[in-house]
Amino acid sequence: MFMTITTSVYLLMYLWLFRAAMNLRKHQPDHPRGYRAPAFNLLCIMGMVSSAAAILISFVPPSQFGDGSPVVFVVIVGGGILLLGAIVPFLLVRLRKPSWQVTPSTPTKEETS
Repeated sequence: MFMTITTSVYLLMYLWLFRAAMNLRKHQPDHPRGYRAPAFNLLCIMGMVSSAAAILISFVPPSQFGDGSPVVFVVIVGGGILLLGAIVPFLLVRLRKPSWQVTPSTPTKEETS
């Protein structure tokens, strides 16, 4: 169950990553990038659908679960995903201190050349 929860939280991060990439492309379309992917939004949507499907598959109890209740498996996995993938990041953002902010520094002459 712990491997299932870990994998699902990792896939949840990919959902956020694809969404952030779409937002960056939308809000900063002219920003210079090293590579410009064709059909970028389609690729992101396919990645999001694949990640969401894998998360949904993780709720299917494995054969090694034995005679355990599938409802218990779903509750434990769902609770773990919710706790580690949503509540903890929400609390980190909500309770962050202003001292955690990194102020951008102006580049020195050596850094710009």
